[in-house]
Amino acid sequence: MSNFLKEDSSLYENTDVDWVLTIPMLILLIILTILVIREMWQMFRYRKRYFYNMENYLEWAIILLAVVNVLPRKWIEDSTAEGFQRHVAALTLLLAFMQLYLLLVRVVPNTPIPIYINMFTTVLKTYTFILMSYLAFIVSFAYSFYLILGDSSNDIKCTEDAENCDFFDKY
Repeated sequence: MSNFLKEDSSLYENTDVDWVLTIPMLILLIILTILVIREMWQMFRYRKRYFYNMENYLEWAIILLAVVNVLPRKWIEDSTAEGFQRHVAALTLLLAFMQLYLLLVRVVPNTPIPIYINMFTTVLKTYTFILMSYLAFIVSFAYSFYLILGDSSNDIKCTEDAENCDFFDKY
């Protein structure tokens, strides 16, 4: 096998190597390419109706998050790239299982599962609507309590050394 397809853990430890294309990563890229082609075909075939179905947005979100997971850590310039990719991977997994749950309606149509999935989607839509309507209040209360109960000794440090302040300490 060529050097870029090797499944060797010592390649990850070498800092001279920017990115190693492993076999699982290659398989994921092939599957992602097939999924993008399938979504483009559906977009071409259904035209405006494609954008009315929320499952299509879910599929695009999963595809984009999977691509972010495949990106090399050196391309993400933050020092917490590994932690960021782990969070993105967790969100990708959550959305993929949600899509699998929604696809069960088509796979087993004559069972009680579609009823449960319909209840799930109804509750999810209602919960999302309520959460979005109260989001401004939640954020404003959280920021108000942060300002009232926050550590004021950090203000002196922030004015002396502006580089070590986080976003909320600066403002």
